[in-house]
Amino acid sequence: MNPDGLCMGILLNEDTMEISTLDRGHTQRITLPATEQGLTALKARLRTLGRPIRLAICGSTALALALSFSQMPLQDVYIVSPSVASQSVALAHYAGRAI
Repeated sequence: MNPDGLCMGILLNEDTMEISTLDRGHTQRITLPATEQGLTALKARLRTLGRPIRLAICGSTALALALSFSQMPLQDVYIVSPSVASQSVALAHYAGRAI
C-alpha cells in the first residue's frame, strides 16, 4: 500500500468515468461524465489534493487520459488491463500495490 499518498482508480466507460479514491483505508466513489467538463472537474480535484497520487486507469481511452495528466503532480500512473482490475475500487487498490 502507499501510506503517504493517495490511490485513485478510474474506470472509463462509454459515457462516464467511475472514480474511486483510497485514502488511509477509506474509499470514496464518484462518477463524472466522460466529457471535457468531467475531465476538467477531475483535474481540478487532483490539483487541490496537494500530495502524491498513484493512479490506475482502465478503459479504451486510458492512454489518452493518462497523457492528459502529463502536467499534473502525480506520483505514478498505471494503465491496467480489464483482466487485472475492472472496477474503480479494484483499480485504486492496484495503484496502492503496484511497484
